[in-house]
Parts: sequence; C-alpha cells; structure tokens
Amino acid sequence: MMPPSKPRPSGEQHESSEDNEQSAGDIGCATHELAKARETPLSTTHTPAARAIDFHHHDEKFTCQPSVFPITTDHSPHSHLLMKKLLLLSLLSISIASSALAAESLGDLARSSGQDWVAGKWVSSDGAASLTYEWILDRHAVSMSFKMGSRESSGLLTHTPGTETVNFTAADNAGGITTGVWSEEGGNLVLKLKHTEAEGKVINMALEHIKTDADTMTVKVYEITASGALESSPKLEMIYKRQK
Repeated sequence: MMPPSKPRPSGEQHESSEDNEQSAGDIGCATHELAKARETPLSTTHTPAARAIDFHHHDEKFTCQPSVFPITTDHSPHSHLLMKKLLLLSLLSISIASSALAAESLGDLARSSGQDWVAGKWVSSDGAASLTYEWILDRHAVSMSFKMGSRESSGLLTHTPGTETVNFTAADNAGGITTGVWSEEGGNLVLKLKHTEAEGKVINMALEHIKTDADTMTVKVYEITASGALESSPKLEMIYKRQK
C-alpha cells in the first residue's frame, strides 16, 4: 500500500497565473534578445545599461532589461523557471537553423543564381540531338536525358545538403557511366564530366551551356587538360531550341 503523500511545502506551490504571465513575458524578452543577438556582432563585454525593450503580451506591458544568464546551483522555483526559459530558447534557435537549412534545395540554388532557365526540353537546330532537363522530387533533383542517333543516356543532378555542390551521375545504352559536377563559370553553366566507356576507356570533358535568349542556348563541348582546365577552343558546338 502506498504511503499517503505529504503536502507540498508552501515554497514549492505551483506558479500563480501572475507568475505564468511574467514567465511568458520573460520568454518573449529573451526571444527578442536572441533575435537581436543574431543580427549583432559577438562581443566579449556586456553593457547592463543598454536600452530597455518594451512589448505587449496579453494586453499587459512588460519591460525587458538586458540580462545575463548565470551558471548557478540554486534549486529554487525561480532557478527552475530560468532553466525552462533557456531550454525554450535553445529549441527556438535549433528550429530557426533547421528551417534555414531545409530551404536550401537545388531549386532554391538555381533560382537564386538565375540558372533555372536551363530546365526544359531542347532540340538541336539540325534535329539530330535532343536534351532534356526536368525538375523532379519537389525541385530537389533534376533528371537529364540525351539522345543522338542510336546513343541514349539518362542521368540525375542532385544537391549535397549544406553546400552549393551539384553532382551529376548518368548511364548510357552502350554500358558507359558518367559522373561529374556542375558549376557556374563566367555566368554560364558548366558540367565537368568523367565518362568511362564499357571497355574501361576514360574521357574527361566539359559541357558549357550558354543562354542566347529564353528559347535558345548553345552547348560547347570541351576537352579537359590534366590540370582540370578547359581547352581554349571547343571540340564541338551545337545550338539548341526550346520545345514548348
């Protein structure tokens, strides 16, 4: 049988509604300080005389004075309240950082750099080749398909989270494998590739995509030197028209 519970000492009573409202105000103040700190360079000094901040909560006005959270071994109700505020602020900071990272998709990067124009279906001016870049997976990736004569290939462009690196992987109907990285050079999209044929031969090349207008682009194919630079003159040059 469980022993009867002892009455809670008066010093450990639940927080009153007034305390809860003040706690909400304190959390709001601390949140404001966190937001201001994110916009202000870090400093090794603290100025207690900094300007007070006023805001409203539930039609009550609170005044926020700059504060420093001390390290303490105090186990009073006020100390527990302070720890709760610190925990809430930590969770808020993590949430803000996670949202910022989640926003950096391949689509976001392409849009911000003005390079999302390349998406679409393109056909060479002589009709010999077709090239398609299509957004998939909520603009987190791009599928690529290329066809010229009997040769066909399909690939995928993906973005490495937390970076601006865009990777490319493809396979063709002759058993070849291609890997590469997209970059922007001189305002143009450049895809540097390493193509390995079925028998093992390796070819390094680069495709430069140059926008002429909204419905026209030129693709130049370059060989890549041992140092990783593009040759001065392209090996092949093709004009593509957008298909609607």
